[in-house]
Amino acid sequence: MYAIVFLEGALLMGLLTYVVPALQRSGASIGVAGVLGCGFAVGVILGARLMRRLVARFSRTWLIGGGGLLLCGAFLPSALWPSVGSYTATALLLGATNAIMHSSMQGWATDIAPDARATTVSFFVFSLFAGASAATYVSAATAEQGHYAQIFGYGLVFSLVLTVIATATHALWRKKTPGN
Repeated sequence: MYAIVFLEGALLMGLLTYVVPALQRSGASIGVAGVLGCGFAVGVILGARLMRRLVARFSRTWLIGGGGLLLCGAFLPSALWPSVGSYTATALLLGATNAIMHSSMQGWATDIAPDARATTVSFFVFSLFAGASAATYVSAATAEQGHYAQIFGYGLVFSLVLTVIATATHALWRKKTPGN
């Protein structure tokens, strides 16, 4: 679980770091880039509203998988068609992914060890931010060269991997855990 969250953190939080610099590199002023980067917050708000409806209809496994596909969709435009519009879409969809996939992963983490919730959440948060730190460390040289489409391309590939692994692992866990 924590390895999956490490990868999620790398993709969701680590690569979010590059949205505003990518917007600036594409010609947006620092102020406009900052405002457009706030698309992440708009995505969280809209995703949370959608999540209220989805959680009543779909299993957590489905929500993790659907959120993972949304994460793939977040990186797709910026990897293939880098522009102010695509980077803005990436910010918006990363926010929606945070509301859908990430909150589902948090719920799963607390379901794994309900009697050790504080410890589980602490390890979850550590894994998330360690993944974010690792992603920015590994991609820093590429970012310095302004190759944001390449970074988001790697994000797309690893998002597919994350989606398959997280969905399959949750489905297996759910099958083997009574009452889930």
